Amino acid sequence: MDTAKIKELLLAHDFDHLVGVREDEQLECKSQPYDLMQDFNKRELAKDVCALANVDGGLILIGARTKKGQFHSGDEIERLRPFEQNLLNPDQYHKVLDDWIYPPVKDVGIRFYEGTTLNKGVFIIEVPKQNQNAKPFLIKRILDPQKTVEILFGYVERKRDGNKPLTIADLQTILRKGFLYEKSIERQFIVESFPAFRNENWKTKQILIDRPNFWQFLIAEELLRTRFKEIRLLSTDLARGAVLRKHRSVGGQEFWDWFGLKWPEAQGAAEMISGCINNELPDAWRQCSDPMADPTPIFSAIERLYTACKFLIDWETDVFTIHPPDSLEPLRAVTFGTTQEFIDELETLPNHLAEAVQKGQSHTGTTPIVHKIALDLRFTRQKLILETMEQLKGHFVP
Repeated sequence: MDTAKIKELLLAHDFDHLVGVREDEQLECKSQPYDLMQDFNKRELAKDVCALANVDGGLILIGARTKKGQFHSGDEIERLRPFEQNLLNPDQYHKVLDDWIYPPVKDVGIRFYEGTTLNKGVFIIEVPKQNQNAKPFLIKRILDPQKTVEILFGYVERKRDGNKPLTIADLQTILRKGFLYEKSIERQFIVESFPAFRNENWKTKQILIDRPNFWQFLIAEELLRTRFKEIRLLSTDLARGAVLRKHRSVGGQEFWDWFGLKWPEAQGAAEMISGCINNELPDAWRQCSDPMADPTPIFSAIERLYTACKFLIDWETDVFTIHPPDSLEPLRAVTFGTTQEFIDELETLPNHLAEAVQKGQSHTGTTPIVHKIALDLRFTRQKLILETMEQLKGHFVP
């Protein structure tokens, strides 16, 4: 029988039609009021209310004697036992619930239903369905409040016609899962707070979440390694001639004019790489000296570095697929390896960072340590290209 029908019969003083009603997940029966002079019974009241609150709510019918069902498992109401209304103090019950349950179960109702005899009847404790976000409801108990405060607690929920407390192992598992879920939500929030890092690998995200000592250098190291790995593959393919571009032959003057416009692009990319390494990245590290700083400046500096490296590969690929007359082939040939030269130097940066962090983590003295990262972007090929252009100027066959 559903709870609404039970309350309807009680309002109509029709107690007889409740005989034979089975206890279930939403109905708990008690033959008499809880004796709240004893802590055991206070706990019993809290346990019964918690059990209903942790599922979908329900009723505790006080004044109903039960017996084992003859044709089904569980108990059923044998008869109603009306008692004097003044034997149960609702305010006292509410106080016990407030003291023994955490978080508080909201909107618990305690109502007297009079029977056919004046001032005698039964009580209903109605536990409404609770907000899922408030669960689980726990039984608590504070011991020795005058000395050391200790809190004992347990978890119980209604199962069919009984209240089943969890074992300590079950309870620990639930709490652990809840703790891990909360941590996962926290981690997701941190990662989503910095959308630039959404597609990075988990190691980068873990550094972003944990923020260990020297985190700004560790996160730069990981970002650089992932990007240089891709640049190295592209550079290796270019060195092997594995380029998915159409080749074309051009005349001497056309190549010379084209290269004259193309060469400043490589110089611009080289300047951009140098600026990222020597200025933008150090500035980003300084901005991120606080453990909770926004790491986006580091990401932006490394992304610009990565973009410049890819542009340089595209530039060298363009030169590779253009074929001038033999008289200008030396100029074309001397450009090969431009990107490789930069990559060879840049790839040492993550190792420098790892070494600097290791020194910092093992340093125990009071004097600050200084670890200088020596990265000399020489761009020696630039001199060769300029010299070759000067030699060929005016001496090639158009």
